[in-house]
Amino acid sequence: MLAKIEGGDCESIQHLPIATLVGVAPAQADAIAQQSVGSPCFSVVELIVAIGYYVMMARFTELMRTDLDPSAGTKIMDTLHR
Repeated sequence: MLAKIEGGDCESIQHLPIATLVGVAPAQADAIAQQSVGSPCFSVVELIVAIGYYVMMARFTELMRTDLDPSAGTKIMDTLHR
């Protein structure tokens, strides 16, 4: 969500499929898609950590002009489950 707000398209494109695979609750995924920061499905600690991390990464990837690759979905994570 914050990656989208802060212009970090790279993070939002790549990470949502992985987040879903590793157990992000559907309510949280929906809140992220709707950019609902105040959703009760997030704890204060989750918000503070996520905000700090994604603002940092969005700034870094924008500064470095990171190419936007198509989402790899869960291919990498799937290989770890074998």
